[in-house]
Parts: sequence; C-alpha cells; structure tokens
Amino acid sequence: MSPPRTLCSRSTTSARTRASTSRFLTKKNGRKFYNTSTFTLPTLLDDPKHFRQNLVACIGEFSDDAQDVFERFKFVDRVAAA
Repeated sequence: MSPPRTLCSRSTTSARTRASTSRFLTKKNGRKFYNTSTFTLPTLLDDPKHFRQNLVACIGEFSDDAQDVFERFKFVDRVAAA
C-alpha cells in the first residue's frame, strides 16, 4: 500500500488566499461548503492501513462552515478513538 498523502496545511495558506478560494468555490459549486482534498471515498478505502489518518486529512480540507459541524460533533476525536 502507498504511504498516506501529505496535504497542504491550512496554516501555510494565507487568510486572504483562503477567503478568495472560499468565495470562488462556494460560488462555483452553489453550496455553502466545499472540500479541497484530493481524497474521495473510493481512494480512502483503497488504503485501509491509513484510512483514519487519511480521513482526518480529508475532513481537514473542508471549508470553515463544514469544519464547525465536524468540531461540534467531535468527529475527528471519534475517528481517532475508534
């Protein structure tokens, strides 16, 4: 199996760039949230050894509105504890 993917951290992207990207993606897809991860459900399942780590990375690439939902339900903590 391939090693887990390394994604660009949100902390390395400027707030201005994130805001610009957010406006573009929400306008483009017509929704209030988006995900910039390269992962899809099939690609997550293709690497079962790193599934949790990759799922957390995928979740981390959702827009701020979606992040709020994940945080309220402590989704990442639940995935890590499973």
